[in-house]
Amino acid sequence: MIENKNFLIVRMNKIGDMVCTIPLIKTIKKNFNNPNITVLTEELPGKFLNEINLVDEIIIYKKNNTLLHNRYLEILHLINRHKI
Repeated sequence: MIENKNFLIVRMNKIGDMVCTIPLIKTIKKNFNNPNITVLTEELPGKFLNEINLVDEIIIYKKNNTLLHNRYLEILHLINRHKI
């Protein structure tokens, strides 16, 4: 078994796509010793993921509808702010 690893899973989709991510999360937990799993997602899939208690941290991305909005820069900012 591989020792402590950190994983960041980015799922910017809906709940159905998050459900499809559950086998991946379970595989990581099975094959790594005490993995730290963080998921970056939107609010509704994040609430779903929070209810099933499979990951260590959930980072919620909230859409910004300003004129100079850049989704990818905001995601990078979130990742840097959480020091992942």
